[in-house]
Amino acid sequence: FWVYIFPRLVNIFEMLLIKTYIEGIPDGLCESAYMDGANDLTVAFRIILPLCLPVIAAVGLFECVQQWNAYQDTLFFNAGNSDLHPIQYVLVTMIQSKAVTVEQAESMGGAAMMSSITLRMAMTVITIIPIAMVYPFLQKYFIKGLLVGSIKG
Repeated sequence: FWVYIFPRLVNIFEMLLIKTYIEGIPDGLCESAYMDGANDLTVAFRIILPLCLPVIAAVGLFECVQQWNAYQDTLFFNAGNSDLHPIQYVLVTMIQSKAVTVEQAESMGGAAMMSSITLRMAMTVITIIPIAMVYPFLQKYFIKGLLVGSIKG
């Protein structure tokens, strides 16, 4: 199971994204906190971290999508262990093996017809639903991130 987690713990692109975002925060915020008597941990957790919520939400969404679509990890490391197959791997193997043919669909449902295109479209919808359910919860952070630099005072 850990083969799904350890290789993705450090992502250089996401580290650079967060670093660049933090460098864009004005130095005056930290300086004013230091003048008020704050130490480094207080500045990090009470000023920098709340301002970084939009980039953390973006990185979280990137990681969710990346983990959700990671069927190649199973192909390389866990193809023999069916208990650890994620839904993406199952869907890809079903598409490649064409598990349901038109004749099998007719025998299962009487006059029902199912082509390989119908099967692919149904699997695509099943694949999209979980990520589409996560996005609305993170959307407020994306909008907040777009509006952070819009008002100057």
